[in-house]
Amino acid sequence: MKSKILKLNANYFPVGVCDFKEGIKNIFSLAAFPLDIQYEQGESGENLESFEWFEPVKSWEEWVKLPVRDYDEYIQTVRGPIRMPSVVICSTYNKVKWKRVLFPTKHNIWERDKYTCCYSGRRLSREEVTVDHIVPSSKGGENTWLNLVTCAADINRKKGDKLLEDSGLKLIYKPFVPKGGMTFPVLRPEWTKFIAE
Repeated sequence: MKSKILKLNANYFPVGVCDFKEGIKNIFSLAAFPLDIQYEQGESGENLESFEWFEPVKSWEEWVKLPVRDYDEYIQTVRGPIRMPSVVICSTYNKVKWKRVLFPTKHNIWERDKYTCCYSGRRLSREEVTVDHIVPSSKGGENTWLNLVTCAADINRKKGDKLLEDSGLKLIYKPFVPKGGMTFPVLRPEWTKFIAE
């Protein structure tokens, strides 16, 4: 299963998240253009949270000529692999339904949980607050509202990459998707520079 695609309006404001089938349909119909994004190089490879440049690709024919890089998701076709975009921009749509957009970023998780550890109930300072994946990333857990919780740094270290049932920890309350504004269900590192905090 391929990851979600971030949709931006014509003014580069987040307006939706779609699956790869809808994204491809929008590209074919010219309702959206995929973004070719060149990420900054870090010590351990590409830093997907920061880019050097990006450019809309105006046709599917141009897009399929782009090379598939090591970190790109792709679809396999009879002609070989084709890179999947992580971000598309609407060709003409420039409206904004909500001025407030909420992604499950660290800051937004902390705000939702009122800087309170969801395992201990302890109110946390900026120095000790972290975010924990209930289902660890290493075991398929995603960056979603329902899988991310505020956690004290010492508890997060103790839990490590264990599943909740193997860690000896219990959630004080279930995480939830906040209301108000436009709430996006998931966050990919590739979207970091395009989202409004």
